[in-house]
Amino acid sequence: MLSIVPCVVLAFYALRAVRKQVPFFSPLAVAALFLLYALLPSGYGGWFYINARVIPFVWAALLVRVPESVPRALRLVLALATFAHSGALGIDFVRLTRDREEIAKGIPHVPERANLLPLVFNRKGSSINTRNMVQAWGPYVTERDASVPMLFATLPSYAVRYREPPPPQLTQVALEDWTIDMKSADHFCGSLRTEGVLSGDCAQTFRERWADFFALVGPRFDHLLFWGASADVRALVPSAYRIVFERAELVIYERTP
Repeated sequence: MLSIVPCVVLAFYALRAVRKQVPFFSPLAVAALFLLYALLPSGYGGWFYINARVIPFVWAALLVRVPESVPRALRLVLALATFAHSGALGIDFVRLTRDREEIAKGIPHVPERANLLPLVFNRKGSSINTRNMVQAWGPYVTERDASVPMLFATLPSYAVRYREPPPPQLTQVALEDWTIDMKSADHFCGSLRTEGVLSGDCAQTFRERWADFFALVGPRFDHLLFWGASADVRALVPSAYRIVFERAELVIYERTP
């Protein structure tokens, strides 16, 4: 919340000098930037945070309108807000690091060059405002050279792309959506009720979709990583996979020969 302080101050001074002519960031350019931020979609065609990419230019357009000096009392307020915000971030990083250390506890139980499928159902961990755990499985790749499908390599605009793309269900975005939509039978059925398309035995549909998913996964991955999986999901893991490590929210499965 402390980060709102410099935002308010910046907006105040920028509005006071809105007619000020500065190179590149004319009043018309500033208005265009705000319109772009407001009108661009947040996501389209596999791209996300599209409008957010305009924000650095908005900040720059406002910063060039700040005077060279501000009242001493305001400088003190801004300094205190900065130190408090920095301290809070430090405390938060220490707390969230514990979550990432927990998910990394299974690394010794995954062999070198394993084909690993990480499924993170609890995306926030102990965080409130961030999805701290979504890609916290990264050390399995860096330390065990594991192969995972969670790569941003599916669109033509990406510099690095798959030589042979995986099935659409196993792309980065699809897997992240899957762990939201299918994290439990209650959640799945509740979503269908909200959409007004619930029919038949919803729990059976949930089991069938997971069965189809595992039929796709089984031949491709010799290890599974579950973080925060519900009892509903764990009960549906095929018998071909056995648990080799379990601790709190982390479960590592290995496919038997």
